[in-house]
Amino acid sequence: ISYHTLNMSNNSTKPQKYHYVYEITNITNGMRYIGSRTSKKPPQVDTEYMGSSKPLKRAIEEEGLGNFIKTILQEFSTRELALEREIFLHNAFDVGKNPLFYNKVKLFLNVVMLKKIIFAAQTI
Repeated sequence: ISYHTLNMSNNSTKPQKYHYVYEITNITNGMRYIGSRTSKKPPQVDTEYMGSSKPLKRAIEEEGLGNFIKTILQEFSTRELALEREIFLHNAFDVGKNPLFYNKVKLFLNVVMLKKIIFAAQTI
């Protein structure tokens, strides 16, 4: 994976943001979680964030963090592109119904929801 700096126009002092899609795998049973994240840290050092799924968090608590691997699947220049890829993967694997995933809800975002999420991500 290569990491590069986003071009900040107008000499903005806003901190750089990183947008990426990741997968967390439980190495004891093969269950997975797919998510997207916007962070002020590059993905390779954003290691403490392990998803927002309650079932995933419960499994990590019960089995220990050492039994989980976080893999960066892809980086993006915008939050919108990261969300689009996450939605694509949720649909491709039917994560809402697939017993091999901790994800319990497949993402279906309409334009209004997507704009709200993007606005919230911009305030990070």
